[in-house]
Amino acid sequence: MAALGAGWPRQQDKDTSHVAVLNLLALIFATLLLLLRRSSGAGAGAGISLDTLNSGGNITDGETLLSAGGSFTLGFFSPSTTVPTKRYLGIWFTASGTDAVLWVANRDTPLNTTSGVLVMSNRVGLRLLDGSGQTAWSSNTTGASASSVAQLLESGNLVVREQSSSSSRSAAFQWQSFDHPSNTLLAGMRFGKNLKTGLEWSLTSWRAKDDPATGDYRRVMDKRGLPDIVTWQGSAKYRAGPWNGRWFSGVPEMDSQYKLFYIQMVDGPDEVTYVLNTTAGTPFTRIVLDEVGKVQVLLWIPSSRVWKEFPWLPRDACDDYASCATGKRGRVAKILVPVMAAVLVLTAAGLYLVWICKLRAKRRNKDNLRKAILGYSTAPYELGDENVELPFVSFGDIAAATNNFSEENMLGQGGFGKVYKGMLGQNIEVAVKRLGQSLGQGVEKFRNEVVLIAKLQHRNLMLQDSRLTIIHRDLKTSNILLDADMSPKISDFGMARIFGGNQHEANTNRVVGT
Repeated sequence: MAALGAGWPRQQDKDTSHVAVLNLLALIFATLLLLLRRSSGAGAGAGISLDTLNSGGNITDGETLLSAGGSFTLGFFSPSTTVPTKRYLGIWFTASGTDAVLWVANRDTPLNTTSGVLVMSNRVGLRLLDGSGQTAWSSNTTGASASSVAQLLESGNLVVREQSSSSSRSAAFQWQSFDHPSNTLLAGMRFGKNLKTGLEWSLTSWRAKDDPATGDYRRVMDKRGLPDIVTWQGSAKYRAGPWNGRWFSGVPEMDSQYKLFYIQMVDGPDEVTYVLNTTAGTPFTRIVLDEVGKVQVLLWIPSSRVWKEFPWLPRDACDDYASCATGKRGRVAKILVPVMAAVLVLTAAGLYLVWICKLRAKRRNKDNLRKAILGYSTAPYELGDENVELPFVSFGDIAAATNNFSEENMLGQGGFGKVYKGMLGQNIEVAVKRLGQSLGQGVEKFRNEVVLIAKLQHRNLMLQDSRLTIIHRDLKTSNILLDADMSPKISDFGMARIFGGNQHEANTNRVVGT
């Protein structure tokens, strides 16, 4: 008994110690709960609720705004693990965390410390201040007042509106992040341009995967012709093609694969835009222009908590302008080969045309030079295409035969020129009639004489044995020449008209002869 009695106080002391510990834990829990309530009360007094920042309220690095349904979060983040001191204010998809940042406020002006603070001002709306109180970013909200609030909507849109307004229409917002997209397009966002205000809704890529600064690629609306979506990197890289009501012409697989969202096109006098809308019950979907200019369509799979990517443009490097295709036969070659072939054909045709023109000009100059040397038009140029069966003699040969038309070789002179005797070659005796420049015999009369001379059978122009009969008019003694054998030669005659052998006379209106 003594032993049992001696052990009882020690057991009682042990139980008392346990009670004291439990009481201490309860006191600590109550203190923490009180502090949490006070902190919440202080936050409410400062203008912070779950999704809304009231005028004068602020959030610091480490605090966030959460949309009503919890889908989106607004807060500070660092995309780079190597440079964690660079802090940005952005919106991300809550379930995926900062791996799915949708919008960045200060993408080109990062904060260098974690002392940044977002303030809701009654003058300019939202202001992002660094540790020294300098403004790193501002919404520059027109019409902001003491009753203005900032709210993160369940659509992922950060808006500034009047506190009394509960409308979700864009017209009721004083400012909204959907009007200033970064690299991501969400359901309900516009893509295009307001023709009235000049506001443009476009996407700009990040500089790198861990750097949200403005990158090299821009995806904009091309309003020349049918509205088209084009990605630029200094010059156009690729385009989706115009919208035909079911898909973009450059992405025909949209009709069968893209049941996740649909496109609403607005083409009016005030704006030309595409509006992205998701179908009911569709998991969260976003369209991203990544840092290498690729457009990604990403669907969140809640069960596996991963992003599923759907094909878009460019599917591969060959969707870029002037890039390769399969089999190492680039689109450059596909374009340049026919272009170069056409250029070569046109060049060859042009050179041939130039050669023909030069040849004709050379011939024309040669003919003109020959005419200038001859001093008058010889038979080949004045008889046209008539086949007169008459050999042509150059002026040089005629001049040599007549001793350059010397007076000693002159046989006589008629009404239209002089007749000279000459010797062609060694044994061909000729008589040459040289027309005077001031005389009135024309080309047509000269042609008639040459044709008749060619067709007359007798070279001495005798009527006997001639195939043709000639009317002789004004036949004078001076026109009859006699050779050494006293055979008559006619130096000039009037050729008015040719008539047949069974005719005795003919009428003519042409005055000819001497």
